[in-house]
Amino acid sequence: MDALLRAGGRVTLVAPELSPAVLAARAAGRLVVHQRRFEPSDLDTADLVLVNIDEHDTSAEIARLSRARHIPVHVADDPPNCDFYFAAIHRDEPVQIAVSTGGAGPVLAGKLRDHLAANLPDDLGLATQRFGALRAAVRQACPEDSAGKHRMRWLRDFGRAASWSELAALDEVRIAELAARCAAELAHR
Repeated sequence: MDALLRAGGRVTLVAPELSPAVLAARAAGRLVVHQRRFEPSDLDTADLVLVNIDEHDTSAEIARLSRARHIPVHVADDPPNCDFYFAAIHRDEPVQIAVSTGGAGPVLAGKLRDHLAANLPDDLGLATQRFGALRAAVRQACPEDSAGKHRMRWLRDFGRAASWSELAALDEVRIAELAARCAAELAHR
């Protein structure tokens, strides 16, 4: 639910019992809450259904009703009743790494995500942001459609050769120098 809210989703929660976190989110106006059991009419405005209850028959019925309305459904801890699975996600903006086990082992997906995250460069997010700025500057310096292959090759070669710390250290002056160098190399071809 938190990921949906962070992404700007409109979330409606149907539950007979509410946790303090749900009460706080409702009080903040972040979600609509119906404190009761599920009713089929709850699907009338749904685009996506997440089921997280410990009643297998009810969960299966909600999944069946959702599918009958062509609404994708995810039933927690019941992979056969899922139309999709959630990935374990690591974010270091703008980099996002997602790991999925197709519902077979969400705990293992989280374990692998944590392992990968622990072994990523410390400045990965910043390096990626700065490389994105370089990419935009190179495109501006060489805007012609005919320069596309040269731009892509130049950026690929530079990006692979530079260390993460070199990429993270790119500032506006260095980015402008590199974009001018790319344009000069294109002009001499």
